[in-house]
Amino acid sequence: MMKTCTKCNRLLPIELFSKRRGRSRIDGHWMYGYYAQCKSCIAERKRIWRESHPGYFKEYHKKHRVLKPIIIKVCPNCGNEFKTNKINQVRCNKSCLPMTPVRIMKRYLKQHPEIDRNVFFKDRYKKRSREYHQNWKQKHKGRGVLKS
Repeated sequence: MMKTCTKCNRLLPIELFSKRRGRSRIDGHWMYGYYAQCKSCIAERKRIWRESHPGYFKEYHKKHRVLKPIIIKVCPNCGNEFKTNKINQVRCNKSCLPMTPVRIMKRYLKQHPEIDRNVFFKDRYKKRSREYHQNWKQKHKGRGVLKS
């Protein structure tokens, strides 16, 4: 499908035109939801405007930027004070997470490198593991056995 650019008056493939979101009229005003000017003409127009308005975006952001007040909060996990401008921030940083049993265990093993991790967990979960496997075997009797 081809379309004529209204700026450069060239007949171009429809892929060289940007899509208009939510607008598509077939009566000729907007052809199948595409802009009237090709992508290269739009880019040229924007480039010329930016060159003729240097510093516009810098001024705009200075004018419209909302400065949030800095709040001093206390982290519920480590108890340290921290500064933030975010209302919803609870912890002092991403690594300061609530202490779950798994995190407590990892920290303990990190502080005691003399403890062999595999032996520690094997002894701890040996009984539970044995009970689980026995229950599983009783529940699934005959399953997995090849019948000849």
